[in-house]
Amino acid sequence: MNVTGLILAGGAGRRMGGADKGLLPYRGRPLVAHAIERLAPQVDRLLISANRNLGAYAAFGHPLVGDALPEYPGPLAGLAAGLAACTTDWLACVPCDCPALPLDLVARLLAAAEAQRAPLAVAMTAEGMQPTFQLCRRELLPALEIYLAAGERRVGQWCRRQNAAEAFFADAAAFANFNRPEELAMPSNATSLFLGGIRPLPPDNEPTGIFKRAVEAPVWLGREGLAGDAQADRRHHGGPEKALHQYAVGSYPQLAAAFPAAAALLVPGSMGENLSVPGWDEHTVCVGDVFRLGDARIQVSQPRAPCWKIDRRFGMRGMTRHVDDHALNGWYFRVIEEGEVAPGCEFRLLERPSPDATIDRLWRLWRAQRPDPDELRRFAQTPHMTESWYGKFRQRLAALDA
Repeated sequence: MNVTGLILAGGAGRRMGGADKGLLPYRGRPLVAHAIERLAPQVDRLLISANRNLGAYAAFGHPLVGDALPEYPGPLAGLAAGLAACTTDWLACVPCDCPALPLDLVARLLAAAEAQRAPLAVAMTAEGMQPTFQLCRRELLPALEIYLAAGERRVGQWCRRQNAAEAFFADAAAFANFNRPEELAMPSNATSLFLGGIRPLPPDNEPTGIFKRAVEAPVWLGREGLAGDAQADRRHHGGPEKALHQYAVGSYPQLAAAFPAAAALLVPGSMGENLSVPGWDEHTVCVGDVFRLGDARIQVSQPRAPCWKIDRRFGMRGMTRHVDDHALNGWYFRVIEEGEVAPGCEFRLLERPSPDATIDRLWRLWRAQRPDPDELRRFAQTPHMTESWYGKFRQRLAALDA
């Protein structure tokens, strides 16, 4: 693709009371972590523009760039720093407070720029230009430096002066950001839903339900799952205790790094999940958690054991083992109150009866070669876990006591 990504996290945070916005918590993790999750799979390399708390930003594992101009002059100073460090033809920049940015943002900006032979492309919605979501050629750096040296700081005007190509996005909510501290406590509207039928899985044409498509309209969520969704192997998938499968958005960049040849395929929905919401993963979800999903209420029932079909789905030998070894499993829900759900619907934690029983902890405990017997006994009593998982823990305890 020949594109570097840049996350703009170098602002003064004046409307946030001077707080470093990228490090403010949202759904259990810093805002910048959500932006990294969404942007990293779309680019070849990622940079973070930061001017303070550099150690905290460096911990995310991506190179940092800082403004050459003093006193937090705004997003364009961060863009200039990114262009100066860019080694690819294109640089795609986004703000740090965009937890729902489109997963096809870069591809669509690049298509618009190439179609219109423009050196810069910018996102557009029904609400107008989204100037901090832009893609520009590295060769624009001298023009940007002249613009800044003249005292100009307006991002929209910069885009217009470059005759920016426009890429229209129908979902304006995907570009929502945070300007006041209280907004961080509002429910996320980044919920995505997926369902699908039975299809043959090459090369042996085994039947599978792993191929899902995005839901675009309201759909009924019943005790057995989403209306219209199907599972081929009902012994291991589906049923009331596995009615809904959620997979962590943040696991996709990790898998893409481990299996770069499959990176283009590793997008939300591709693991066969029904539910995708940024900010939740195996470390922040616990067995027994009750969530409001649209009009329904759902409860986390167990971790998901990775299926051998993952290797076939992505054409990558060893991916299933990698998912298993690194606890990138996802988890299942039971439906305790049926109701209508839709893309962008509310997804909100209501109850957490077992805060220690994270999906990651339970999976690693069960998979450990010599788990601590006392810890195993304690978690074997976790309320609301499926009977099959109670059985797994009883079997491990019996083997340890033998």
